[in-house]
This record gives sequence, C-alpha cells and structure tokens, in this order.
Amino acid sequence: MRFSGLFLLFSVAILFTFVSCQRELNFDKSCGSLLDSAGSCRPSVLYGNYHVAQVLGSGNYLDIQISVVTPGPYMILSDTVNGYSFKAIGTFNNSGNNTVRLYASGKPLQQGINTFTINYCNTSCSFTVNVLPPSVPPAQVELGGAPRSEEHTSE
Repeated sequence: MRFSGLFLLFSVAILFTFVSCQRELNFDKSCGSLLDSAGSCRPSVLYGNYHVAQVLGSGNYLDIQISVVTPGPYMILSDTVNGYSFKAIGTFNNSGNNTVRLYASGKPLQQGINTFTINYCNTSCSFTVNVLPPSVPPAQVELGGAPRSEEHTSE
C-alpha cells in the first residue's frame, strides 16, 4: 500500500514538472475575409511571366488584399492547376487590411488560361493566369571564314 502511494505521488510530481515547463502553445489561426463589404473579391495583382515548361520562381507571385479580423498565423493556398499552384505562410500581427504575397511553385504543363481558387477563413476568390507557349531563346549565329576584301584597281 505504501509503495502505490509513493508511486502515485511521484507520478503526479513528474507530470506537474513536464506540464509546467512546456511553452504555451497557441493554436489560434487568423481569420478575416477576401471579400469587400459588397461581397466582391478584393483586388489582386499577378506578377511574372508564365510559359509552358518554365519552372516558376521568386518572380512569379500574386499579391492579394485581405481584411483581417482575428490576427494570428495563416497559410493561404490555391488549388493546383496545370502543374502549378500558389502559397503564402505567415502571421498577421494586427487586424485590418493587409496585402499577402502568394508565391507560385511548379511549372505550367500546357498553354492556355488557368483559373485558380484561393480560400481563406470561409471566403474564396478566383483569379486567372494566361500561360504562354514555351519561351524560345534568341538565336545565336556564328559566321565562319575570313572577311572579304575587295581591291579596286584602276586601269
């Protein structure tokens, strides 16, 4: 009996030590809206060139406007269309209007107009990207031989 009482007391002390030493965890996510007061999508601007088979990099992104009601961490994703998608991860420190940059990743597989959907806190908006044909580097030409010289003689 005495052993089980000591074991219980020791277990409670260990549990208390681990719980009290843990850092406070915050699972609150930010919340707000992609829509304005009229229910329309807020402005967005697409940057970069989008060509078939071109790997997208840091110059390919979408800036969107978000009205934040509850600050906190966020992850905003688009769907994947034609081999590429858009993504942003960060933290809103304050409520109010914010601009978020979603970077593109992947590479477009086919030419055409692609429509993406972004979701944030129970709101969604769509945007389109026009994928152009593969970019062709400029031709480089090398000429061989010696320059031609013409001599004029007078008769």
